[in-house]
Amino acid sequence: MKCPFCGHLGDKVVDSRESKEGEVIRRRRECLDCGRRFTSYERIDEIPYMVIKKDGTRERFERQKLVAGLLKACEKRPVSIAAIESVAENASDSVVAPLFYYVVGGVPAALAYRAINTLDAMIGYRGETEWLGKAAARLDDAANFIPARLTALLLAVASGAGGGSPARALALWLRDARKTESPNAGRPMAAMAGALGVELSKRGAYVLGAGLRAPAAADVRRAVRIFAVAVALAAAAALAVC
Repeated sequence: MKCPFCGHLGDKVVDSRESKEGEVIRRRRECLDCGRRFTSYERIDEIPYMVIKKDGTRERFERQKLVAGLLKACEKRPVSIAAIESVAENASDSVVAPLFYYVVGGVPAALAYRAINTLDAMIGYRGETEWLGKAAARLDDAANFIPARLTALLLAVASGAGGGSPARALALWLRDARKTESPNAGRPMAAMAGALGVELSKRGAYVLGAGLRAPAAADVRRAVRIFAVAVALAAAAALAVC
């Protein structure tokens, strides 16, 4: 720091202490040329977070804009629908399928399934590199063919746990399972829609349980109860076979 007496740029700090609740640091300095001492006050200036937009322009981060964007996205894709679909799909991918392959081929088969499922999640997408993920996606479709249908059956059987109708779950599974692009995802999702008596849809893609009421937050809790019973049934069946 420049000495205010002789203008020399070299100095050493002989004392430092915080003041004003840590917002300012007071330093006592000694000039290396003339030896005289002087005091400096240092304040930390907060640099605002900046958002880089798609066109390369920058603007200051505003929390309210982020919250508004998330709420807008939720309007286009209701959270209750997404949550219920996630519960139904994960019943198959995360529980029933690994248990099925464990029963069929032990730990190696279960690990192989999880590897296939993870690979599909990582690279099984459309776009410029579709060729890279197509093999993984097709392998995942084949691996989930039986587990997805077993999951749909288990969800239908367990639908009473959520106050649902097993008959309606089975009927909706058979009617709407093929409406999704995936040959497997529609099975547990359609069964869950029937079990809950709600319509699950994705704009421009599919409608499961058309004509039924829209799901509410309480239906997510019902779906979790059905999931829990279905998983318990799957585990009991696996233990019985093993």
